[in-house]
Amino acid sequence: MKVTVSRDGVTIGVWERADIKAAVASGELQPTDRYFAPGMHDWVPLSTLTKAFSSSGIPPSSPLASWHRLATYAGVALILAAGFGAIIHPNYLTQTLLAAAGFLLIAAARTSP
Repeated sequence: MKVTVSRDGVTIGVWERADIKAAVASGELQPTDRYFAPGMHDWVPLSTLTKAFSSSGIPPSSPLASWHRLATYAGVALILAAGFGAIIHPNYLTQTLLAAAGFLLIAAARTSP
């Protein structure tokens, strides 16, 4: 489906809807540009369309995405260390705090933009 894109009230072109995300990622289009497609009642910001393509909105190659992965792996490592620590030396308060830190790190990585 083709969509018409405008910037500051001036039409700048027509794109395939599937190509919009790549055009925004490359900088050709901006999330603040507005688009219109047949059947719509009003112009809508491209940011609403690109959010529909991706749940996080973060390109997989960005440094922020690698931070999210690293934080998730570190959280899992903390949880595993707590589990192994409980088997080797059962000091449950320490293991509980370590596991809680792991869960918090994973939650922070999943919820931060």
